[in-house]
Amino acid sequence: MSHAARVFAYGSLMRGLKYSALLVDAVFCGAAESLDPYELYDLGPYPAASPGGQAVLRGEVYELDEATLERVDVLEGHPHLYRRRERPLKDGSTAWIYEIVMNEETRDRLRRAPRVDSGDWRRWLELRSPT
Repeated sequence: MSHAARVFAYGSLMRGLKYSALLVDAVFCGAAESLDPYELYDLGPYPAASPGGQAVLRGEVYELDEATLERVDVLEGHPHLYRRRERPLKDGSTAWIYEIVMNEETRDRLRRAPRVDSGDWRRWLELRSPT
């Protein structure tokens, strides 16, 4: 299998979360953090990341083939809801990160959404609904 892209998953695509099955054919490369800070918001079933915030994103990196990347693009609403952008990671590598597209509708939605100040969606979910 030829891998077309490295994708940084910071939300519902991470292992064990809602849409992780979409990455069944991807190669898990490990845990990672964004180099640049973001604002991370809780939109209910999934998060939204916007560049220029206070915390690095904590997530996982995967190598995806072209077909899987296309399926993830559809899930993320690329390029209208989320835009896929190549960004640096703390380990010196780069990966595609899906960033929320800012427009009037998304700005209004983010104003009402809780912020995930830690940048760690998995940890946020644990705190939001302890088991």
